[in-house]
Amino acid sequence: MEKREYIEGQLLYIAHPYGGDEKNKERVQTYLKMLQAKYPEKTLFSPLHNWGYAPYDKEHQHKPMKDCLEVLQRCNALILCGNWRESRGCNQEYAAAYVMDMQIYEIKPTGEICSVESNSRRICDVDERRKRKHGSCPSGLFIPCLSGR
Repeated sequence: MEKREYIEGQLLYIAHPYGGDEKNKERVQTYLKMLQAKYPEKTLFSPLHNWGYAPYDKEHQHKPMKDCLEVLQRCNALILCGNWRESRGCNQEYAAAYVMDMQIYEIKPTGEICSVESNSRRICDVDERRKRKHGSCPSGLFIPCLSGR
């Protein structure tokens, strides 16, 4: 049986670049299928599928992004897909999830799922995340925890 990353909670927010390119809806579908196969017990939320009916206007993304962030705050984890680092919307979702101290993952085209790290934020592995809620993480972790959170 394939080892899979443990993700706490039921509702997973799946972020993928859009930018008005309809092909991105097809691209995220591939990731959704991989995620549903790995986590059949989870509920996946894809903003591209939820609001795909609405016309895209690059200059007026305030309301759509506000709607996305409203849903994101109700989710248990953020999973970033595709070329998300180049997407303004995905970066806003990442920043919001970071501020909310959510679990943040990236799914690779191969289906591999890993925690997202940055120079400003180091993430404990999931087992250590649970320990962090009840005190500081033990020393010697491969990925050190945030202190004082």
